Amino acid sequence: MLADLEYRDSEIKTKKAIQELRVPKGRQTELYRPDYLLMAGLSPRWLIDAKSTDERIEDFTHQCAGYALQINRKFVDRPLRYYMLTNGLLTRVYVWDQEEAVLSLRFGDFSDTNSRFQTLRELLGAGVVRAGWPESRGSLRVNRPHTGLTRPNMDVVKKAFLRCHRIIWKSEKMSPQAAFVEFAKMLFVKLWEDRRLRDTPVLMAMISKGEPLPASDVKFSTRWVEEQETNKPESRGHFAL
Repeated sequence: MLADLEYRDSEIKTKKAIQELRVPKGRQTELYRPDYLLMAGLSPRWLIDAKSTDERIEDFTHQCAGYALQINRKFVDRPLRYYMLTNGLLTRVYVWDQEEAVLSLRFGDFSDTNSRFQTLRELLGAGVVRAGWPESRGSLRVNRPHTGLTRPNMDVVKKAFLRCHRIIWKSEKMSPQAAFVEFAKMLFVKLWEDRRLRDTPVLMAMISKGEPLPASDVKFSTRWVEEQETNKPESRGHFAL
């Protein structure tokens, strides 16, 4: 895989050449080092840890994330952005400080014609890594409107939940229970739309790099609703977060 991603031997550190560090494990710590560390010059860019086929890779995310944290503390620019966990059957790529994987591949996905493997190349190919991670907004096309996707903290989520619930309850004259059911429908649509974006390889690559998406591709948004209301007055029954 690393040869296909066009890495040179000098850019691949194997386990014997990687420093062992102490990483968090619950309330305790443990010594750990990954199987591979991918470099660009003197900067570590991402790491790989391979497990056996009978192990759940989700059980080891704390090791990789903890190691990335310790490495990034040594650099001002936080160069180690991703880690990959694989058991041969399932391979997942994570942003080092996020819980959910940004890309998942099955064994059969490692094919030149597979869209997920193409996304892996766009995300972690040697050419991309050598060039350095793009800034969130530095590589945008300025002539197209974009929509940024960010992960809010729980306080923001709770406030948005209560505000939307009150709007449905009061404007539609519904009971709190009925308003909650309508709000649950909205959440279902939001989750479905997020999955559509992540299943589109080009958009998934932009999401994983922290780049805002073309606004025309993000349909679950206030911008999209406002456009529908302008063009079709009868569509004003739609809601968006």
